[in-house]
Amino acid sequence: MWRVERMVLTGKNVSKGHRLLIITMMKLNFISCGVEHKAQGLEPIEKQILLFWAVDHTHHLRRCSMKMPRSCDVKNYEHWYKVGNSCVMYFNELLNFTDAEFRCRNAAPGGHLASVHSSQANNDLNCIVLKYNKKSPRIWLGGFEFFNSGKWVWIDDSNWDFQAWVPGEPNNHNKEDCLEMNWKEKGKWNDDWCPTKKNFLCSFTNKKTN
Repeated sequence: MWRVERMVLTGKNVSKGHRLLIITMMKLNFISCGVEHKAQGLEPIEKQILLFWAVDHTHHLRRCSMKMPRSCDVKNYEHWYKVGNSCVMYFNELLNFTDAEFRCRNAAPGGHLASVHSSQANNDLNCIVLKYNKKSPRIWLGGFEFFNSGKWVWIDDSNWDFQAWVPGEPNNHNKEDCLEMNWKEKGKWNDDWCPTKKNFLCSFTNKKTN
């Protein structure tokens, strides 16, 4: 996440471990995943500057800020987002995995919890999540472990051809059989207990584009 501090530079008070972006403006606007932030009321630049530094995956946030997914091109679903051949929407409703899947099926024809098939799609989905709920980004995706076999599948029956696990996951701790995003690391995956209630991403495929 972004950490912001106003400070006077005195030479060696910046650690080498931080990525730095020094802003030499009296007023700053920047976009992060479609959310506008403003820094206002700075004192004269001779006395003080605004220092932003990024730690913990700010490279992802910058990439996300560059381009949000475009609007879905299916009538009545223009408020959803186009990710690959699918239309995707964030649902700010705390539901367990099963209830979230049924909610998705009712939300759109052919709807399911979202599946992910590329790093670009994974980034696009995370941008959508961060736009709507940056403070609590852990969400259900549509992956689950098939009957404790160690094999993970997508609930929409698409191919399991991409994964982005947090190192050491999935570990099936306490029967964690369902897939969540944004645990520990932004955009990364974890297996979690299916009855846990989370927000979620729904998607459906626009068959006309296939």
